[in-house]
Amino acid sequence: MKAILTRGATASVLLYLYAGMLAPAVPRQARASASVTSPGRATQAPAGACDPSTDYGDANGIALDARGDIYTAVGAPSAAGGGAVGIEIRKWSATGRLLATWMTAGMRRDAGYHPAGVAVDAHGAIYVSDANAGHIVKLSATGRVLATWGAPGTAAGQFDRPAGIAVDRHGDVYVADKGNGRVQVLDATGRPRAAWRLPSPGPGQTSLPSGIAVDGRGRVYVADEAIRILVLSPHGAILRAWGSKGGRPDQFRHPVGIALDPGGRLDIADKLNARVQQFSASGAPLTRWTTGTNASGQFAAQGAGPAQPAFPTGVAVDAHGTVYVVAGWCASRVQAFTPAGRAITSWPVTVM
Repeated sequence: MKAILTRGATASVLLYLYAGMLAPAVPRQARASASVTSPGRATQAPAGACDPSTDYGDANGIALDARGDIYTAVGAPSAAGGGAVGIEIRKWSATGRLLATWMTAGMRRDAGYHPAGVAVDAHGAIYVSDANAGHIVKLSATGRVLATWGAPGTAAGQFDRPAGIAVDRHGDVYVADKGNGRVQVLDATGRPRAAWRLPSPGPGQTSLPSGIAVDGRGRVYVADEAIRILVLSPHGAILRAWGSKGGRPDQFRHPVGIALDPGGRLDIADKLNARVQQFSASGAPLTRWTTGTNASGQFAAQGAGPAQPAFPTGVAVDAHGTVYVVAGWCASRVQAFTPAGRAITSWPVTVM
């Protein structure tokens, strides 16, 4: 297996398959079911409803289903304050009408419940990664909790701060296992199939995969918070890599989300640069736009001023090329843009 590296990337990928090497992790049954609230329209959270000192009040992933409906997830705070007690998955129309809210009760008492990634497969099943609890929650298309996969750790099927999730056309699930510096591949039942250890971006540095996407040919695209984008073959070999730290085109400050549009272009949520960047499939910069600053004419995050823009944490693209971004600074918003970055609409994720 030969890895092809660009722009000075010199490390190789270690691919290791779990079959016959480690006992597969068997998905444990969920001990709680999801509840559904009535559809409605999102409203702006009142002052004091969101504590910016916590991380569970912000949405950190976004996904689309085959019909173009949108899914977000946030940690659900307890009534008495403190850490999140579960995850709320919200389903929206493309215009921001709330279609359903599903609450998953907490699986572990000591977990903070910080959803970091959302994906929907071809059958409508929903997958949510929980960075704090170290597991993946699978729900049916109607929001019923089916199972949870994994636990904190480094073994097969275990995770350390799992982030982005993607599902390929065969139903295999790809997880950006951020804290372990690898991509894990699971089948539709949660059994580990493979893991790809990502190369170090430099001396003394660790890869931090955050966003992930898969194309129709099985190639895997990774937004690495170590300030780069990686393209992997269906077997985990590096095909391309680009990026460095900064604010110029093709530079990043915490790339955390990645999506493919119908034309094969890549849209990257460049979080701390408060922008979305678009690239060709080969990594050539195409366009970029800010997400949230009033001065640019885009949507502002709740309570944000010029020095506090809306930081994008997830991105998804529909069949027409419309780009949906979840961004904010407590509380989060969904923002819709044309493929060229023109603002279309926006609505708050927080529902009262």
